[in-house]
Amino acid sequence: MGAWGVGILQDDTVSDVVGFVKDRIKAGESVAIATDSALSHFSELENDEDDAPLLWLALAHVQWTYGILEDRIL
Repeated sequence: MGAWGVGILQDDTVSDVVGFVKDRIKAGESVAIATDSALSHFSELENDEDDAPLLWLALAHVQWTYGILEDRIL
């Protein structure tokens, strides 16, 4: 994975997670369920020293975008 700028969405990992969650929401899932799906799908990132912060930033960003930022993500 890579980054092409300094913006939060200018990272492949963040873009993948955000895209995954947005696709699930557009398919009819709630933000919470889409977040759970992403945590399951990207579970290997949680233990990665470099990518774990990106996972949480991506989830926080997409939840904030949809107006629902859960405490567990914050």
